[in-house]
Amino acid sequence: MTGQTIKRALTPRQIKTLNELLAIGVERPFCLPDLADRLESYILAGTSEAVSAWTERSLYLTKSQLFTALRCEGQLLSDASNVKAPGLHQATVVGVAAHRAIQLAHTHPGKPVMDYVREALAGARSVDEKIDRWWTEASSGQQSDVLSQTHSRVTAFMDDWPPLEEAWSPRFEEPLVAKIGKLTLSSRADLIIGRPRADLRQTLLLVDLKSGALRDGHEDEAMFYALVATLRHRVAPWRSTIYSLAEGSYTEPEVTEERLFAIADKVIEATKSIVETLTESRLPSLLAGDHCRWCPIQATCPASAFKAEETEQMTSSQAV
Repeated sequence: MTGQTIKRALTPRQIKTLNELLAIGVERPFCLPDLADRLESYILAGTSEAVSAWTERSLYLTKSQLFTALRCEGQLLSDASNVKAPGLHQATVVGVAAHRAIQLAHTHPGKPVMDYVREALAGARSVDEKIDRWWTEASSGQQSDVLSQTHSRVTAFMDDWPPLEEAWSPRFEEPLVAKIGKLTLSSRADLIIGRPRADLRQTLLLVDLKSGALRDGHEDEAMFYALVATLRHRVAPWRSTIYSLAEGSYTEPEVTEERLFAIADKVIEATKSIVETLTESRLPSLLAGDHCRWCPIQATCPASAFKAEETEQMTSSQAV
C-alpha cells in the first residue's frame, strides 16, 4: 500500500484546496528565460562589498538566519555565538512530529492518525537527541499535550488537503540550495509538488506548514522559498505559500518577478547585516518584539520585551 492513494470522496474543504490552491488542470504560466540570471546578478552586485569582507570560504544564509538578521542583530549574534538557549519548546516538538506524521500518512495511507503520530515521535526521537531528551524528561501531562496537539495538526492537514497523487511528485522537506559566489542560500519547504519543466513552464508549488495563525512576515518566508527554488532550478515556481493548519488559510501564493526581486532586496540587506554584525565592524542593532520570547539572551538584553520567566509560560500555540 506504500505510496498509493486511497480513493475516496473528498470533503468540501479538500475540494476547495484542490480547486483553488492546487488548481489541478489549470494552465500554468511560463517563466522568462533570463529571470534566474537577472536575480543572481542582482544579488551578486548587491552583496559583493559585504561578502568581500567575509573571511571564510562561504557565507551560509538560511531562512532562519535571514529573518533573524532583519528582526534583531542581537539575536543573530547570540545565535552565532552558541549562547545556550532556554531549552527546546514543546511547540517545536509538536511541529517536528506533525511534519513527520503527515509524510507517513502519505507514504503509508489508511492508518489511524494517532498511529502516525506515535511513529513520527519515535522516529524524531531516534534521530534528534534534543527531542529525545525533552520527551524523556517531560511529565506525562506534557507528553499527552504533545500527542494531542500533534494529532490535531495532522488531522487538520488530512481534513483540508486531498490525498496527494503520485503523479504530482510530492516531496517532503526537500532541501534546496543555491550558490551565488561566496553566498549560499538554503531552504527546506515542508511540501513541494511538481517538477521543473524543460519548456520553462512554472509548475512547482512550495508549501510550508504552520501550526498557528498566519502573521506578518509569512509572505516573505514563502517568497524566500520561491527565490531559492528559482535560483536552484533556473525557472520560477508557480506558487509558494505558508499554510496555517489552525486557520485553514494561506498566504498569497502567486510568484511574480516583482515579489522575487523584493525578497532579493531582503537577502541583500540581511547579508550586509550578518557580515557587519559577525565581523564586529559595528555594534549590533537591538530591536524588541515578540521574537524576544525565543531569544537565548532575553534575560540580559537591555532591549528585551520579555522576562525569562514569561517565556516559561508561553503556550504551544505559537507557530512552528
